[in-house]
Amino acid sequence: MLFSINGKTERILALSTNERQLAKAQEELQELSDALVGGNVDEIAEEVADVYIMLTQIADIYNLTNRYLDAIINYKLERTIHKMERGDK
Repeated sequence: MLFSINGKTERILALSTNERQLAKAQEELQELSDALVGGNVDEIAEEVADVYIMLTQIADIYNLTNRYLDAIINYKLERTIHKMERGDK
């Protein structure tokens, strides 16, 4: 389990199906994309919160642990910093 958010994400998963929540994640990602294009900060904040919730559910569905994700995140951050320091895009 990645994040519990007070046990509420587990409850949502228990009341739904993995397939439904994965489809919902795609919907929320599109809504965030649309909000970014629109530029309204309040809408962006709402959609970031929705996507954050869905990311926790995706991690739970696929049994992605904090340790596993932290390793990948750190690798990607270091890789990005290295590329930027070299002048890569």
